[in-house]
Amino acid sequence: MTKPNDNLICMKLKLFHESGDVLYPVKVKNKDTGLIAFRVSPSGNTKDDSIEVEDEQAMLDYVLKKDYAVRASTLTAVSGSSKKRSGLYRLSQRSIVKHEHI
Repeated sequence: MTKPNDNLICMKLKLFHESGDVLYPVKVKNKDTGLIAFRVSPSGNTKDDSIEVEDEQAMLDYVLKKDYAVRASTLTAVSGSSKKRSGLYRLSQRSIVKHEHI
């Protein structure tokens, strides 16, 4: 298993997908500005719908307290594939069966 980059992955929140995969919030790079931040969204799945948050605790507040969606990914490729599971996930979403906040 690859070692997660502490600066890009939030290990304080685990999202358990219905497939059994475990996802973690990840920072992404804005190709327009170069900013690397967590991307949270109250609705929608585009950059324009999102808020870029550099601070991990601020991201956790949006996700845990305001039910915002967050960009999240598995740490490794999913079973039967060469790709990680990644996307925009919300705690109240049907595909997220539970979560753990450490």
